[in-house]
Amino acid sequence: MSSESLADQKADSPAPGAVRRPGVYDKTGKPPCSPTKVRVNFTVDEELYHNFRQFCKHNGLKMSQVVEVL
Repeated sequence: MSSESLADQKADSPAPGAVRRPGVYDKTGKPPCSPTKVRVNFTVDEELYHNFRQFCKHNGLKMSQVVEVL
């Protein structure tokens, strides 16, 4: 019998019926999440930006969370 235990051998092999496709899954073996958000870049008035930032800071909010709710 080899020096590797049966548990070590099973840990390295994929689950029965699983298809291994290199590059499709990350190191956890889970399929990648589909993107649900898009990064955008836009210009706003400086005074509006500072007022919005102060509002969020005063209320303990993150600016991105407030925008996502809109």
